[in-house]
Amino acid sequence: MGKTYLCKSLEESLSFKHYSASQLIKSLKDDQSVSIDKRVANIDGNQQLLLTAISEYIKPDVTAVLDGHFCLLNNKKKIEHIPVEIFSCISPISLIVLHDSIENIGNRISGRDGVRYDYELLTTFQEKEIEYSQYIAQHLHIPSGPCQQVYNDLVVDEMHKIHHEVNETYGSPRMAVELRKRGYSRCENTVARLMQAQGIRAKMDKRYKPRQWQKGSKIAKKNLLAAMPLPPRPHEVWVADFTYTCHRGQFVYFSTIMDLCTRQIVGEDISKTRDAELIVRTFRKARRKYPETRPKIFHSDRGIEYANYKVGKMLEKQSIEQSMSGKGNCYDNAHMESFFHTYKSEMYYTEKFDDLEDFKIKTKQYLRFYNKKRLHSSLRYMSPADYAKSKA
Repeated sequence: MGKTYLCKSLEESLSFKHYSASQLIKSLKDDQSVSIDKRVANIDGNQQLLLTAISEYIKPDVTAVLDGHFCLLNNKKKIEHIPVEIFSCISPISLIVLHDSIENIGNRISGRDGVRYDYELLTTFQEKEIEYSQYIAQHLHIPSGPCQQVYNDLVVDEMHKIHHEVNETYGSPRMAVELRKRGYSRCENTVARLMQAQGIRAKMDKRYKPRQWQKGSKIAKKNLLAAMPLPPRPHEVWVADFTYTCHRGQFVYFSTIMDLCTRQIVGEDISKTRDAELIVRTFRKARRKYPETRPKIFHSDRGIEYANYKVGKMLEKQSIEQSMSGKGNCYDNAHMESFFHTYKSEMYYTEKFDDLEDFKIKTKQYLRFYNKKRLHSSLRYMSPADYAKSKA
C-alpha cells in the first residue's frame, strides 16, 4: 500500500482533505516539468513554495492530510533531510510513516515512473525517513506517543511471526536480514536486544560429531576439490554424506546430496541400512529431480559405502568424476558436515517423532524450509533456491 492510497482512504472514511506536497509545489512553479527519476535540484526553494501553497490552498481551520516525504533525493542522488524548520511552519498534529518491503517499493516505483532504483539506495532512503521522522516528532512534541516504541512494537510483532515461520531457527543476524526484506529497518544489535527482551532465541543443541574414516574401502579416489575454488554455477559439483539418527534403540541413516554452488539439498534418502544401495538411491533421486543437469564431480568421504564398486561404476557410466576427502580428514567435506550440524540442531534434537514415518515427514518438511526459505550467510543471506535463481 502506497501513501497516496492511504491518504485517499483517510479522505473518504474520515472526510479529511488530502493534498499532495509535490502537486502543491508544482502548482506554483513556472516550470511544470518533473524529473523522471525524482531527483530534486532545489530542495530548499521547493519547500518554500510548499509553505506558500499551503497558506493559499489550505484554510487554518481545516483538518487535512499532507502526502509527502521527510527526505528527498538531490540532483547528485544524495539523500537530504527536509529542514526541520519547514515542519515547524507546517505545524502537523501527527505524523504517519509508511514502510514496506524494498521489493514492493521498487516494483511500485518502476510501475508508476518507469524507473528502477538500486535496492540498497531504497533501503537506505527508507531507513533515513523513519529515523528522521522520529526526530521531527520529538522536536515538535507531537502528542502521538513515542515513535521509536511504536515502531519497535511493530518490529517485535513481525519478529514473532518470522520466529514461527522459520520453526524457531533464526538468530539475530538472519532475523535482521529477514526483517529488512520485509521493510523493517533495524540493525543487528537492536534486533538482538529485542529478541532477548522477548525471549526469542534460535534452537541450538548438541554438536554433530563427524564420522571418521573407516577401513575396508574397495576403491580410493583423489580429492579433486582440494585445489579448486567453489564452483561458480549450479550442478557442477555435488557433495554427499550421510548421518545416523536413533529411533527406539535402532539406527536410521539419513543420506543427502548437496549442490556445492547453491547449497541446495538435491537428493535425500532415509534407510535402516547403511550400504552402497543407500548411496545409489540418493543419487538416482537427485538425477530424477534434476534430469537436465549432470554434475562434473561427485565428492564424498572415504566411507566404504561411497568406495563401493557399485557406486564407482554408476558414476563412471554417467561420465562423472568421483572425488573423495583425504584419508582421515572428514573436514574436506565440511559443507556437508555443516549441513548435518544445522539439521540436527534446528530439527532433529528439538522435535519428537511418533514413529519412523513421522521422522521422514518432518525431515522432508525441514528440507523444503532449508532449500526455499532459510537464509544462508555464505549466500549473501539468500535461501539456496533464491541463490540458484540468481545464478540461472
